Amino acid sequence: MKNTGFAILFLVLAFTAAAHGQEPKWTDYTSKDMQFTVSFPDAPQVTTTYLDEKQGNQHSFVVGTEDRAYMVMVFDGPAFAGPYTDAELKTKYDLAQNGGLEKLPGAHLISQRDLKIGGLAAREIVADNDQYFAITRYILARKRIYGIITLVSKPLETDTAIKKTMTKFLDSFRFN
Repeated sequence: MKNTGFAILFLVLAFTAAAHGQEPKWTDYTSKDMQFTVSFPDAPQVTTTYLDEKQGNQHSFVVGTEDRAYMVMVFDGPAFAGPYTDAELKTKYDLAQNGGLEKLPGAHLISQRDLKIGGLAAREIVADNDQYFAITRYILARKRIYGIITLVSKPLETDTAIKKTMTKFLDSFRFN
């Protein structure tokens, strides 16, 4: 998958940075069309971009500050229609993971794990490069692939409060 994962996240962070003077009030954001709810620290910037016949549209929901970003990306092309065997699901998650890492100069995978989100098989990856630390969760569901992504500038990933905020965002994702 060419246009997924971290490369887009880093670009969005760079172009949507907006400093906030105080800790924002987290609120739930619901996308009825994409069938999810997630808690963001501010109202997300929402964009839709057509990619190609296979990947379909990329729907991005982003909140960025000068040192962190929270994002949900949804791809809704026929490449994600399913249903999948366990082996096919693993292959799809491997492709998403590798595609994201390939687009980031100097990025490397720190860890990956399989998990369940809303009872569905998902993949979490942790990666970084010289400037950023990111956690991404991929979920293939409802004929789409969802990427729930949080990113911080280094060395913020070592801050306990920021780790909790990253986890809060990731864990808040749910299907409607």
